[in-house]
Amino acid sequence: MIRTVLDMLPMMGIGVVESLYMTLLSTLFAYVIGLPLGIALVYWAPGGLRPKPRLHALLNGIVTVMRSIPFLILMMMAGPLARLVVGT
Repeated sequence: MIRTVLDMLPMMGIGVVESLYMTLLSTLFAYVIGLPLGIALVYWAPGGLRPKPRLHALLNGIVTVMRSIPFLILMMMAGPLARLVVGT
C-alpha cells in the first residue's frame, strides 16, 4: 500500500499545482473585473463623488445578476445529487 501511495506522489503533485493555478487565475480575474467595477459603483453612487443614478443602477443590476450565478450552478449540481439520495 505504501508503494502505491509513493507511485502516485508525482501525479498528486501535478494535481496540486493545477489546483493552485486555477485558484490564482480565477482570483486574478476576479480582481481585474471586480475592483474597477466596485470603484465605479461607489464613485457613481447617489451619495458618491460623481452621482450618476442611471449608470449606478445599471451596474448594480449587472453585479446583482453576476453574484447569483454561482448559487444557480450549485443548485443545478445539487438537484441530481438530491434525487440520488432521496430516490425520487
